[in-house]
Amino acid sequence: MRIIREENLEISSAKRPLLNYLTFVGVLLFLCNAFSLFYLPDFEARGVRLASSLFIVLYYIFLLPKYSRLLMVILIFFVLRDISAMVYETTLGAYGYFSFGLLAYLVLTFKQFRNLKHYRFEHPSVVSILVFALASIFILYNLETAVEPYFKYASTAIFFYVLGLSIILLLFMAVYYYYRLGSLRSLVFCFSVFAFMISEVLSNFAYYADLFHLFVFVRFFYFAGLILLIYYGVSRELRTKEDKFSKEN
Repeated sequence: MRIIREENLEISSAKRPLLNYLTFVGVLLFLCNAFSLFYLPDFEARGVRLASSLFIVLYYIFLLPKYSRLLMVILIFFVLRDISAMVYETTLGAYGYFSFGLLAYLVLTFKQFRNLKHYRFEHPSVVSILVFALASIFILYNLETAVEPYFKYASTAIFFYVLGLSIILLLFMAVYYYYRLGSLRSLVFCFSVFAFMISEVLSNFAYYADLFHLFVFVRFFYFAGLILLIYYGVSRELRTKEDKFSKEN
């Protein structure tokens, strides 16, 4: 079986602690965001999230060498999305928020599809995941029904469905990736995608249904998704174990 190598992401032994410190950095950023949600106005609290996302991206670019260009593009889209969120109440801000989120998930889906296209598809797994996808679409419909009365613009529902379907497609790729390889790296990717999905769902209820306390969980799952995504793309140990598993199977 052909071994998949997206980019050369090898990290020297001297640089590995920098990747390990990323979890600690994420915890500190989450605590700062939780504090901002309770003690700062909405605009400033959004600014703290933007600054935190930007810090993680800069940490990735400058402290984790030989990075994936596609992964860097995805992270930049998340930063641009947070910039749009600063003025979400405006038409341009709302459209930018949905558009940059859509681009981030589509590029990530493309990246994963490119990695998996060399593996032969197994029909039983595809059927199972299609059933899972249909269930997800049903949940998406019910979620939209719950928050639709709070939408300020009629077009928001369209963006909501497009973004939701892009996440479902990404979930399809993540679950199939884990089904085919069953490696720790694929599991990390799955957890990253699920964290993003939970963040998206909770953010809609938090904002449109005015459930303020949910924003704390939105920030937690969002930063968890970012950090797990970087671990997936950068960790040499995870990549080595996955390549070894691929050879054995």
